[in-house]
Amino acid sequence: MSPSKESKGKERKRTIILSDPHPIFRNGLRAIIEQKTPHRVVAEAGDGKESIELVQKHRPDMMIMAIDMPVLNGLEVSKHVLRRRPDMKIMVLSIHGDRHTVSQAIRNGVSGYLLKDDGAHVLLDAMEKIFNGQRYISSSLADVVAEIIISMDIPVIRDYGLEKLSLREIQILSMSACRVTKSEIAKRLNISPGTVKTHRANIKTKLKLKDWSEIGKTTLEHFLHPIP
Repeated sequence: MSPSKESKGKERKRTIILSDPHPIFRNGLRAIIEQKTPHRVVAEAGDGKESIELVQKHRPDMMIMAIDMPVLNGLEVSKHVLRRRPDMKIMVLSIHGDRHTVSQAIRNGVSGYLLKDDGAHVLLDAMEKIFNGQRYISSSLADVVAEIIISMDIPVIRDYGLEKLSLREIQILSMSACRVTKSEIAKRLNISPGTVKTHRANIKTKLKLKDWSEIGKTTLEHFLHPIP
């Protein structure tokens, strides 16, 4: 048996609810999850009210949820569910990537936020990381994450030392936290990879980080923490 198959076989099976108003989309999502992971989809919901009812009935490990849903939208559902089950994982899978929606979902305490045009490999990577206790935001939303951090209240910024960072450094911090590569950061910001490297070194020094590889967890867990 290959190492990958062996590790997959030992991976704990989790239960998942799919919450999206489009049955065809849910069918495709179910197929990906059941073919590519050991996890099990235990129920599907087509609206927000049904989503809450199914969470109460099945108590799943994770709900993969759209924002646009009838009766109650995804933001309302996440707020309701996570107040009662703060340990549950909610991954948003949405067409919406605007600052207001992403920021509110983060404030509600969701564990992940992906866009529907992200690939299946992104979904699977996000699920694995979220089940391992991390938070995951699509790399396509790195600029939005930067906007959210920049717009934070001044006391919060001071609490985490962000006032020491320039706007450019906050952009690079956010992109790095969302797993955007150094070369892609350079391309997006129209600067050289060497300049990105310099900015990263300055960020590490200013925030007193021991290991740059921890920047994603540091940023998403502390700077984008849920608001009670």
